[in-house]
Amino acid sequence: MMDEPQRHTERQTPRSGVRSIIGYTVAGLVLAAVLVGVYAATRSNTGATTSPAAAAPASANANNTYGALPSWLPKATVKTGRVVASSTSHPWVALEGDVVVVHVGTAHAATSIVGPRVPREGQFPLPKTTPAAFTMTLRDASGPMTVNTRQVVIFDERGHRHWPVVVGPAVRVVTPGHPLTIAMHAVIPSGPGEIVWMTASGSPIVSYEFVAEID
Repeated sequence: MMDEPQRHTERQTPRSGVRSIIGYTVAGLVLAAVLVGVYAATRSNTGATTSPAAAAPASANANNTYGALPSWLPKATVKTGRVVASSTSHPWVALEGDVVVVHVGTAHAATSIVGPRVPREGQFPLPKTTPAAFTMTLRDASGPMTVNTRQVVIFDERGHRHWPVVVGPAVRVVTPGHPLTIAMHAVIPSGPGEIVWMTASGSPIVSYEFVAEID
């Protein structure tokens, strides 16, 4: 037969276990709530500091547009799209099609040479030479300027000279308000070359580089 203190202990033991379970459950819920709060705060702070739009300064975004050059590159000092001048004292080497203001005597005119135009491309086997046509144009003359086409010479890549045949008079005069077009043709080697307008003494006035392509 149990005594009274023992029966009291047995009655208290189940109640203590229930209170422990409830305490652990409440503590677990509190801990879970704290962890969720910390996680949410961490995600918010991380997004604010690592977002590319927020981190990049406005000046950097301005240089990220398509085709824009970085601001740290050096600026060009030579003007582009300009028309250059050429004379016997300062001859100029241009590419075919470029416009150059050529000075002869006291007058000058905007000059260009286009070509060579070849009769056919894609020939096989590749011929060593080809007929080629050039067109020389002078306009916007400041005054009467004489053009002697006998002083126009073609040089191939080996330095050999070729004299073009001019359609029409060899000596022409270009005047203000009246453009002048001169057609020339020659048989030249395929590949790069240069057509040069010279003075009577053989000094170059202006040169135009070209490539005779027949492949």
